Amino acid sequence: EKSLPALSASLPGAAAVACVSEDSRRLLERVLRPRAPVFVVPNSLDPAEFERGPVSLPLLERADLPVIGCFGKFRRVTGLDFLLKAFDLVNRRRPCVLLLAGGLQKREVEYYNALIESLPSAPNIVRLGHVPHARVLDYMALCDVVAAPSVSDACPNKVLEAMHAGVPLVAAAAGGIPELAVHGREALLVPPRTVEPLADAIEASLADPSAARRRAAAAQRRVATEFRPQDEAARWARAYEAALGRPRARRERHAAAA
Repeated sequence: EKSLPALSASLPGAAAVACVSEDSRRLLERVLRPRAPVFVVPNSLDPAEFERGPVSLPLLERADLPVIGCFGKFRRVTGLDFLLKAFDLVNRRRPCVLLLAGGLQKREVEYYNALIESLPSAPNIVRLGHVPHARVLDYMALCDVVAAPSVSDACPNKVLEAMHAGVPLVAAAAGGIPELAVHGREALLVPPRTVEPLADAIEASLADPSAARRRAAAAQRRVATEFRPQDEAARWARAYEAALGRPRARRERHAAAA
């Protein structure tokens, strides 16, 4: 919302526009109606960005319970409220651990600390704080399920990372997430801003690990073939070629008319 005035002002002079998802493109075209062609350039995942090695968390090892992980900078838009309540439901049905890897938005720290401490499942919630990006896959590998309950997200890297890590994924069907993972094939997707469907999907993944592993393997294959750095570079190249070609085409038309 803060960038909307700047975006509105810059669009009329744009020779091409790039969005990270089809969902973002549809929203942009509906709200701002750009005259320039719009290209979809999803994020990519580069395995070379990650360092792989063992990670030890004694708290998890002593508990010997299924681990549900959530990664990112936690704020309202990441859907943490819904995940915490969903985890509380799951934990009542089968004891498990919620691993929160990432910092809290500064202005929301007090709110989330109070919310977590008010939950009956609070003793089973582990807050790691910031995790180095290069090691995030190793922390994901500690999890039985990675949850991405975003309220709104265009093309979240945390979803691509979970897919690459080969960990079963449960995510909200928000923004561009359904473009990254198909429900039932690479992940279990639930309506955003819901608690019980999120809890049910997490529990379904824990209850049928074979099916969950099949989805995780399919997700891993998809990232390796469709969201590579060279794929992103090729899409950017097409957008730049279009942007550079439009002024040239106008000059050629003017020259022909003269």
